[in-house]
Order: sequence, then structure tokens, then C-alpha cells
Amino acid sequence: MEYIVEGQDVSPEELSDESWQSPGLRAQEQRRAALRLATAAAKPTTTPASLPSSKRVNTSPPQHRRRAPLPRLPADTIHIVGRPKSPVELTKLQPWHLYTALLQAAFLQDLPPASRDTVRIHPVNNTFTLSVADSARAQAYLRITSLTVSGNTFTVHLYAPPPDDALRGILYHAFDDFTDQAILEDLQASNPTLSVVGGRRMGKAPHILVTLMEPKLPRWIFYHGVQLRLLPFRNKVEACYNCRSTGHRTDVCPKPRQERCHRCGAAHPTPPEGSPPTCNPRCIVCNGNHSTYSSNCKHRYVQRPQRQKAPVPDTHPPPQQPVPPAAVVRSSQQAASGPSPAPPPKSVTASPPPVPAVPKPTSQPMNSTWPRGAPGLPSEPQVVALQQENASLRQQVTAQSAQIAAQKTQIDSLQAKLQALEEKLESAITVKSSLPSTICSSSDMDVQTPEGCTGKRRRPNTPLESLHFSEEVQVSIKTALVDLEERLDSRFKLRPPASHCTARSSKFPAHRLRRLPPRHVLPISTVNS
Repeated sequence: MEYIVEGQDVSPEELSDESWQSPGLRAQEQRRAALRLATAAAKPTTTPASLPSSKRVNTSPPQHRRRAPLPRLPADTIHIVGRPKSPVELTKLQPWHLYTALLQAAFLQDLPPASRDTVRIHPVNNTFTLSVADSARAQAYLRITSLTVSGNTFTVHLYAPPPDDALRGILYHAFDDFTDQAILEDLQASNPTLSVVGGRRMGKAPHILVTLMEPKLPRWIFYHGVQLRLLPFRNKVEACYNCRSTGHRTDVCPKPRQERCHRCGAAHPTPPEGSPPTCNPRCIVCNGNHSTYSSNCKHRYVQRPQRQKAPVPDTHPPPQQPVPPAAVVRSSQQAASGPSPAPPPKSVTASPPPVPAVPKPTSQPMNSTWPRGAPGLPSEPQVVALQQENASLRQQVTAQSAQIAAQKTQIDSLQAKLQALEEKLESAITVKSSLPSTICSSSDMDVQTPEGCTGKRRRPNTPLESLHFSEEVQVSIKTALVDLEERLDSRFKLRPPASHCTARSSKFPAHRLRRLPPRHVLPISTVNS
């Protein structure tokens, strides 16, 4: 059987010349070549001073050994830290042998098992910690200068560090040939409101390390009569110049002492301070082209691992999707026909994760088909309440929209009628109609004569009769007429004072009033009177 594949034709000579390699073998060869180059670069063939200073090396943070956190010592005990000054690896000593050597060196008796002093060896920085409940026994431990463990004698330095919750700050360039005791006494005397528990020089640097028992580190502090800025102290990665590794310092290095350059790590003495360097620097922490603990090192400070927040569990259940009728019919047919044979094996290809199946309710039997479609699944009470509220709001919005449309139509009709009235009044003015001086009644052309009021029903003969169909329309018309009256009075200056209207109303009592004709048909003699 012949197969047709895509590609280029290769002659038998090209196929048999042993020049073709598989992609996997080619990748392995490239990997081996890269490893050989890296190994050759790690072994310097020349002195570090002959390397070009412009060559850049990719820096990387120090690799920390993954380990479980150490158990906390009791907080109500005295903690004493021991640092060996001789090359000895404490992790290879038996802890009970170290405890026995401490008791012998301090000339102390062993206590009952329930109240013994606790010894803990740090697995990385080559130190040990004592937890002592008695102050007298703690003073005896602090006087130890050497230990003999399994026949091996080495010098050791023990001290009591500040509490774990103490804060530390740095006074930069504040050291001036004072002892640590003098520095601590001056800090305590100059700052009586602060609980200063420690003050010493930072190694050989001209800086002072201050330790305080305060809830917050102060920004300023007094020292020898001067107010200095106190900056927070940050722990640096411990680096050893002896073995050129991180995790411990040079004074506690378990390996034998070697004469190495602190700048480049080569086997030659460190150049004197102040003399020009003769070698290229190499950082122990990040393997960069700078000195260890230089300000150019981005990884010189200890990076605390950031704890990832646990995902908040979703309290709402996932929405359930309705099962289509075709799937239900298919499932019922499969159930009736029995188990189906196993499908053929598929090719190994990347496929999306399977979607979880929707659980089927067992309380009600599933029908094969629905005449009106699949019924919806029951919703939550909150969803049902929101749907009902939305429906009521939609009805309110529809009713308000209809009411607004009706009011707009009514307003348009009123405006048209008012405009027609204005045109009639303007036309009456243009023909020089005689108008009365004032209107004493509440509306225009509503005053009746005395003859019209005697036993007869009032007959509305005003042209505004068609507008008196609602109270709101009457108010609008009266307001418009009053406005027109004021404009006409101001134009012809015929508006009399209020006293004239009062006198006229008293002259004609209500039972003698008669309906007056419209103003534009009154005789001139009546208007002049």
C-alpha cells in the first residue's frame, strides 16, 4: 500500500549519505554543546584581572534551599545564640552531644526532662540557639568561650540577641571611635522616651545599628546632642568570602580558611584599602560584575516570599443550562437499546478539558419531547424576586410614558387656543374697539347686568365656553387673560386704581347687576362715563 505525504522528494543518495539527523538528536547535541561551553566558562583559563571589564554577565538571585520553617522557641524563655569561630559544621554534630558539651563548659547540672534547656541547630547559617528558662543558667551559658564535642575542641561566641519583635534602624556615618557600651549608654540617656535596647557599630562600617522595643520605628533620634535620621534596617543575604557561597557568613564558615580575594574570589590576597584594584569584581550573591553587597546588586537584600491568597470559594452555584430535547431523546434511546460498544481509540492530540455534565433531576421523569419546547429550570428565590420587580417597574414606566404623551397633547391644544384668543384680541385692538378701563370680575366678559340676574339662569355666551371642561384649563385661561389685561392697560394707560373698582362695586349691588355687553360693542358715551 502506498501513502502520499507532503514534502520534498529526497534522492536515495541524499538519504544514505549519513548527513541527516532527527530533530530530537539534533536538539540533544545542541544541549550538550551548550553544557560544554558553560563548563569551560566556569573554569577560568586566565586570571580574573585579564578578563575584559565591559563583559556583562546575567545576574540571578541566590538559590535558597527549600525547607520547612523552624519551630518557634517559647516566648517566655531567654534565647542565646552561639556562633562557632573555628571551622566546624554544626549540622554534622549530634544535638545531644552539643547539649552535654554546653552543660560541661558552663558547669551546670542537667535538669529533669520536662524542664531541660532546649538546643536548636540552624540548618543553613551554621549557628545554634539555646532556650533557657532560668536567668542564672543563662548567665552561665554566656560565659562559655570554647566547646569540646566528641573530642573536637573549637572556640564559640555566645550572646543574647534582642527579642524577635524588636525594631532595628541605622544611623549612617555616625560612628566616631566610641565603644559599643558608650554608644548604647548615650542613646539611652539622649532618648529617655524610647526603649533603646541595643546600639553598636556595624562591623567595620562607619554606621551604627540601633535596636528599639517600640511599636513603630521613629524617624529621628538624638545621638551626642545631634538629631539624626534613623532609617529602617533591612537584612542582607548572608554571603561567605571563604567558600564563595550564600547562607552563612565568613566567621562561621565550616570550611578551612583560605586566602581569597574578597573582590574577585581568586586565590590571591585582597588589595589594600585605598589602592587601585587589579582584578575584576564578582558578586557572590548574584554573580554580577560588581563587588559583593554593592549598591549595584539588585539581589543583596533578603526577599521575603509573598504568600499567595487562597481563592475565595464561590458561594453561588453555577448556572444550570437546560438540556436540549435532542440530547434527551438520544439518552432515552441509548437507555432502551442497552450499553453501546466502546469507541475506537483516538489519536493522542491536545484537547480541551471535558465539560462537566449537567445533573439530571431524579424526582420527575424526563419526557422524550415537549410540544412547546423544553421547560425552564427552577430559579433561585432572589432571581425570581428580581424578575418580578423588573416587570412591575416596566409597567410603571409604560403607564408614565402614556400619561406624559396625553399631557403633551393637552398642552399643545391649550397653546393653540390661547394663540387664537390673542389673535382675536389683537384684531379687536386694530379696529379701534373701545375697551373698558378695568375688569372687576374674576374673568373676562363674565359680569352680568342686574336684569340678567333676576330669576333667570345664567347663560354662558362667552367664546371661551368650549375651554371650560376642566379646572386646570380654566386656571390657565384666567392667567393668560390677566396677563393680556395687564399688557393692554400698560399700552393704553387706562388702568384705574383699585379704589375706583371698589367704589364701583359698592355702587352696584349684586341684586341689581345686569349682564353688560362686550367691551367692543359698548357705546362711546358709556365708556367715557
